[in-house]
Amino acid sequence: MAPLNLIAVLYPSHALLCIGATLPAFAMALWDALRLRGRLDGLRAVFPASSRFTLSRSASLPFSLEGSIVGPLRARLALELPALLAPELAVLDLDLSPGAGTWAFSVGVTPMRRGRSRTGRYALETVSRLGLWSLRKSDRAECEVRVYPGLGGKSGKAALPETLPQPGTHRRRQAGKGREFDKLREYLHGDDYHDIHWKATAKRGFPVTKTFQVENTQQVYLVVDASRLGAVPLFASPSDPAAGHAPLPLEYFLRTALRLGMAAERQGDRYGLMLFADRPTAFLRAGKGKPHYGRFRDTLAALESAESSPDYSEVFTSLRLRLRKRAMIIFLCSLDEPALAESFAEGVGLISRQHLVSVVSLRSPALQPIFQGVLPGSDGEVAARLADQVRLRQADRVAAALRGRGAEFKAWEPGRLSAEAVAAYLDAKRRRVVS
Repeated sequence: MAPLNLIAVLYPSHALLCIGATLPAFAMALWDALRLRGRLDGLRAVFPASSRFTLSRSASLPFSLEGSIVGPLRARLALELPALLAPELAVLDLDLSPGAGTWAFSVGVTPMRRGRSRTGRYALETVSRLGLWSLRKSDRAECEVRVYPGLGGKSGKAALPETLPQPGTHRRRQAGKGREFDKLREYLHGDDYHDIHWKATAKRGFPVTKTFQVENTQQVYLVVDASRLGAVPLFASPSDPAAGHAPLPLEYFLRTALRLGMAAERQGDRYGLMLFADRPTAFLRAGKGKPHYGRFRDTLAALESAESSPDYSEVFTSLRLRLRKRAMIIFLCSLDEPALAESFAEGVGLISRQHLVSVVSLRSPALQPIFQGVLPGSDGEVAARLADQVRLRQADRVAAALRGRGAEFKAWEPGRLSAEAVAAYLDAKRRRVVS
């Protein structure tokens, strides 16, 4: 058509002839547009109400197209994803067979950040048969996206200590009867006379005995620090391949909390959660079961570090008022700053008299004693070794101060944090130091 238009401009006498020659092309384009009209009216994309992912683990977001089409349809779909997810393909090519029904598809994604968000809009496009026109349709994709912290395993399964063989384990003698009251019932022949409830017997006029159930559960509370200390990197590295995220203390604490929750669920214990920044921000009462673990995981998924310093006195007061029964309280926090460590040690006695308190912290892999390893070769290396020695001495002083107030302090390297924390919990359960 462009050459004909050029001829019509250069030779006006041939203009009518050129226009007549272009009429079939216009008619064909109009026919192509009319056939395309309404091809997408009977289709709509349906997304799940909620989709869950694990950090840095490739997955897919399912969706479907519902409606009816007259003939075969080749379309393209683009989806606006939140910053939490990185799509494998920006545009998906879809082939639909004629008829009415549902066509299932999925979008390959890689979770890049932890948190909760929602998808944006989607656009559906198809091209006419001759390729002269394209038809587009857009609408909102109502889907909530949740990205949970990863557990650090390559295969996606956490090798928890309670699932591994335990060589050298032996039975411990249990103090007491190891049982708790269940209910009252009518006395039956063979019941122990010591289990008769005499007050209920006198009130009802016939013998009533007490029944018991095995006492094998403990209460475990995980207290996670989401203050500014959780956003201070441990060492200068852009990412941690094993964890799949930036080496921030908060991310390791969340992964450890998830593994502790999984371990408590498998052991049949009741576990709860408290989050705090400058003050307590969330509290989940201890429980167990799949619904409780879902609430536990959802509470951790959207946690972000604040820019404030923690107020430990308010945290201890809140725990003292909320927890009446003896429990194991595991703090996942950083006590690198001397002032904050001193404040923690001064207030922990408020709960350590009643509960078993354990503090789990991180230790940078670069820290080592001054006379260990290769000797420093420059003044800068000597100064760095001296600074490491000061940090190690500070950690020892914090451990001694907490031990004197009835709390235990342990600092591990990031790669060992989760496994060591779970092992400490299982050891406390075997020794029955909580119940």
